[in-house]
Amino acid sequence: MEVISRKVEPSIYGAHVPVLILSITLNPEYNAVEQLLPKVKATRIAQTPADKLLEIDRWHIVADDGETIQIATGYINGMGNARTALETLIYLERVSPRFVFLCGIAGSLEPDEIGLGDVVLGKTVEWWNLNKVQPVADARYLQIGDSYFRKEITTVGDHTNYWNKRLSSFQNSNTKQLMSNNDKKLLQLKTKISPKSPDVRANLVHYGKIVSWEYVLSHEHLRNELRRVTIDGLAIEMEGAGFYSSIKRRNEELAAQQQITKHSMHTKVEGFIFRGISDLSHKKGTENQAWREIAMFNAAASLVEFLSTFTEVDFQN
Repeated sequence: MEVISRKVEPSIYGAHVPVLILSITLNPEYNAVEQLLPKVKATRIAQTPADKLLEIDRWHIVADDGETIQIATGYINGMGNARTALETLIYLERVSPRFVFLCGIAGSLEPDEIGLGDVVLGKTVEWWNLNKVQPVADARYLQIGDSYFRKEITTVGDHTNYWNKRLSSFQNSNTKQLMSNNDKKLLQLKTKISPKSPDVRANLVHYGKIVSWEYVLSHEHLRNELRRVTIDGLAIEMEGAGFYSSIKRRNEELAAQQQITKHSMHTKVEGFIFRGISDLSHKKGTENQAWREIAMFNAAASLVEFLSTFTEVDFQN
């Protein structure tokens, strides 16, 4: 099979852009990514009429090996798995990326371990599709208030052994290298809003399971119940399942086309999720809203740092 080169001529309608970065909503998550790209030697390419129609901005980023990677940034204008699945598929059709990243914020499912401002890299996403409600208890149902919701749970977004090793290695080497631990402005902000103590807690990078469903979780008892039944869930959000489901569907379509036509369409799309922890999934809004800014910048900084470590070997796996 042919491998898509990352050396692609820009400004062709529907052209292949090797890397796509998507953010949830235009502002402020998308802005955090765009502000940080220049810090890793990324340069913006002037937007063409075709790019405007595709709703993307193009960039060139210089990786650690000195090679240039062309990337595109776009945003999903709305929350929820259904909206994310739809718009991710549209973007996949528009730019046919080799790699696609989802960057944004999430709530913590393990407040004692995954703190405000930390970053969770998705190892897998556990999709909680609560697709039936009834008034009586059943072992297959989750109680919310006086009602019981059937738990149809699916795991999506499994990485290959190669990418599990790459992400684990990145997490281990960048555990305490987040922007809020080094950037003067964010350090001052974190010191200002953190509880008074001799030391301000260093933010950490984690690699593990993300839980995805259709609700904003703001309930301690329910959060603890989810912790009990998910086992090892680190963060909870509302878009990751739709994101990975779209990638899975796209890859199935490419595989079918290649089998029928006996022609290499494109290589498999690989997806990654980077989430900054902005709340503890309990009494949402009680945490200082400055944590949203810290979480967004930490997630975005971690993403672009990971991208800058890519080499030609990554494009062949």
